[in-house]
Amino acid sequence: MARLLYRLGVGSARRPLLVITAWLLLAAGLAAAAIGGMRFTDGGFEIDDTESSTALEVVEREFPSPPPEKGTGTLQLVLFTEDGTPLGEAQRTVVADVLARAATTGHVAAVSDPFDPTRPTISPDGTTAIATLSLREVTEDNRDAVHDAVTALAEQARDRGLGAEVGGSLSDPVPRCSGPPRSSARYWPSPCCC
Repeated sequence: MARLLYRLGVGSARRPLLVITAWLLLAAGLAAAAIGGMRFTDGGFEIDDTESSTALEVVEREFPSPPPEKGTGTLQLVLFTEDGTPLGEAQRTVVADVLARAATTGHVAAVSDPFDPTRPTISPDGTTAIATLSLREVTEDNRDAVHDAVTALAEQARDRGLGAEVGGSLSDPVPRCSGPPRSSARYWPSPCCC
């Protein structure tokens, strides 16, 4: 084994361009195989023939969802206790106050009530509540400001003793493709020349 490794090392040192070329070809082949096994659609990707992709295909076929309306979106405001205890009356008051402020925030069309007895969105252990904020009139120009406003609501909840996170996305469902590729692209690999 030592002789084999010695010969491999000496051979690599004598032919560095051949070794570098071989490694680059191997890396390119692996990248092509990885990307070739994925399908890029709607800004995401799918890997064929996995249980989860099959399940998602069945769900989409049996329960089709309409395409989102332009200028709308949803964000989730997740509010939880830091110490893992169930949300008490004081924390529920904080949640209600934060959600009341959310309802008056610009571009918020509706706010779900996590404590609604007909459709509660509280974890089984009672430590986490999730409110969905339905948004309207969201454009590329104000998208960041809308997200920042919801993030500010999460900060207010944190200042009052709750844990808070913002989930969801306000990005376009289908990426726009125009112009040559940019070297500073935010997403790689990209399904188009974005």
